[in-house]
Amino acid sequence: MGHIYLTRHGRTYANELWSLLSQEGKSSLNPRQEISLDRLRELVSDEEKRDQFLVRNNLSGGFFPFGLSTKGLEQAAVLGRYLASRTELVRIIVPTKDCMMIFRNQRTAERIKFESGRNLVFESPSCLSEQLGREYSASGDDERVDQIVGGLCNFEGGLFVLNSGLLERIVGVAGESLEFFDNCGLVVLRYESGRLSVAEGYISNDEIQAKL
Repeated sequence: MGHIYLTRHGRTYANELWSLLSQEGKSSLNPRQEISLDRLRELVSDEEKRDQFLVRNNLSGGFFPFGLSTKGLEQAAVLGRYLASRTELVRIIVPTKDCMMIFRNQRTAERIKFESGRNLVFESPSCLSEQLGREYSASGDDERVDQIVGGLCNFEGGLFVLNSGLLERIVGVAGESLEFFDNCGLVVLRYESGRLSVAEGYISNDEIQAKL
C-alpha cells in the first residue's frame, strides 16, 4: 500500500485578474508574453481595482500572467510547512514542461520544498505531461484519465502539483466528488491492489493554514 498526494498550483496573476477581464482580455493572455503596465491599463479599465492588484502583488513593472502571485507564494508556503512532518512524502512530481504555463507548477513545487525543509526529489515523468493534460481537457475521455491515473500510481510517496480540472477528475476516480480544487489544497490518495481510494479527504489551503 502506498500514498500519493495531490495539490493544485498556487494562485497566479491570471487567477487574480480573471474577474477583472473581459472575455477578449482573458483570451489575450499569452503564457509567453509579459504584460506591461501599459497593457494592464488596457486590459483592466477599473483604475481602483487595477491599483489594488498592483499594490497587493508589489508590482512596479511587467509580469508574466501565469506566474505565481504574492498570494500564490503564500499558499505554497503554507502547504510546505504542513507537509514538513510527512516522512512518507519523498518526492514532488510536476508535469513535463511542454508549455510556459507549467512553470506555475514548478514554482509552486520549489516553494513547497523550501518551506518543508525536506530534501524532496523533483521528477517530471514522461507519462505525465502538460500535453496529456491539455488532451484530457479537450476530450475529457476516460482513456486519457486512465492513462494519467496509471502514471500516478507508479510514484507512491509523491506530491503531484497539477491543474484543477484534472485534479477533480482524478479524485473522482478515487471515489470522492469535488466541485472545486482550491489553489494549494490537498488530497491524499491510497494505492492498494491496483486501486485508488481516498486516504485523507480534501482540505483547502485556508483549512491547512488554520491547522498550523
